[in-house]
Amino acid sequence: MTKVVLVLVHGIDSDGHCWDRMIELLNGDDKLDGNFSITNFEYPTGKVEWNLKRSFPNIATIARGLATTLKETVPPQLPIVFAAHSQGGLVVQRYLAQQLDAGRGEELWRVKRVLLFATPNSGSEYASMLRKFAGRFVSHAQEIELKPIAEQVTDTQSKLFDRVVSATAATSTTVPIPFEAYAGLSDKVVKHTSATFVFPFRGALPGDHSSIIRPDNRGSEIYRIVQGRLLNQIQAPTSLGASVAPVNLPDRRSIITSALADIDSLGKYSGRHAFVTSMPPRIKNYVVLSPDNPPMMDLRQIVDVCLRYEATGRKDLVTAMRELLERHDPAVGRALAAVEECWPS
Repeated sequence: MTKVVLVLVHGIDSDGHCWDRMIELLNGDDKLDGNFSITNFEYPTGKVEWNLKRSFPNIATIARGLATTLKETVPPQLPIVFAAHSQGGLVVQRYLAQQLDAGRGEELWRVKRVLLFATPNSGSEYASMLRKFAGRFVSHAQEIELKPIAEQVTDTQSKLFDRVVSATAATSTTVPIPFEAYAGLSDKVVKHTSATFVFPFRGALPGDHSSIIRPDNRGSEIYRIVQGRLLNQIQAPTSLGASVAPVNLPDRRSIITSALADIDSLGKYSGRHAFVTSMPPRIKNYVVLSPDNPPMMDLRQIVDVCLRYEATGRKDLVTAMRELLERHDPAVGRALAAVEECWPS
C-alpha cells in the first residue's frame, strides 16, 4: 500500500531520465517494500528552442504545471516528499509560494519534506553559459531566473522563509515544511554557497552538478538520504493513507519548536549555541546556527535534526534540556511535557 509519494523534479536542460538510477534502486529496495510511489514530473527545457512556434515556459508556469500534475495524479490524502535537482528546486519553491499566495497553505500539510540538490538559490554559472550560447538566437525564459540574485527567486525565498521555514502551524498562508539543501562537492555549475543559500539545514554530497543525484548503489549518501526520508514517512503514525492527521493539527516538530521558543535562554543566540554544543556530534555537526537567524529558525533546525534520529534523537534532545536548561523554569517543564505528549518514548 502506498504510504508516501516521492515527487521528483529535474533541472534545466534535463529530463526525468536523470532520476533513472535512483528510481531503479528505490523500486528494488526491500526496506521500502513497495510502500511508496513515484511521480516523475517533467517540463520543456533545453539550451535553445529552435521551433519558432514554441518557447520554454518560465519557472512560474512550470510551477503551475507541477500543481496540476499533483492535483490530477496524487491522491489528496497521501504525504509527499519532494526531491528536486538544480532548477527543479526553484520550481518546487515557486509552487509552494503560489499555493500560499492563493490561500491554500492548509492543503500543503501533506508536503512533509523538500530535498534540494544543487539548486541555484542565489544564481548559477550556467546562466552565463546560456546567455553566450542561446542569447545570440533567442531569449530564454528559464535562464533569466538563474542569474545571481534574480528578483523573482529572492521574492519567492523571502515568502518561504516567512511562511514556511519560520511557520509554526498550517494556516491558509503558512505551513511548516522542513527543507534540506545539498551542494555537490565537485559542482562547478552551482557553487556551494548558492546551493545552500537561505535554508538552515545544509550539506554537501559527492559528485558534480549532474552526478550528485545518481547513486552508485544503496550505500551512496544521496540514496541513503532519499531512502531515509521515505522510511520516516512510511513508519510514521500519520502515514496511513486516509488516516492522516487533520490539516489544522500542528505536527510534532512545530509543537516542540514552539515550546522551546518559550524558554528565555534559547531566545538568545548564546543560549542556543550552548544548547547545541552540549549535544552529540550526530546532532551538533548538522546544525548551522547564526546570530542573524530568528530563534525559531535555529530551534526548528535543532528539532528537525533530532527527529531524523527518531528515538536516539529524542533522547539527545531531552538529555540536553534536562542537563543544560534551568529545571525550575516553568517553560522548560512545559517543553519537556510537550516532548512527552507528542513524541512519547
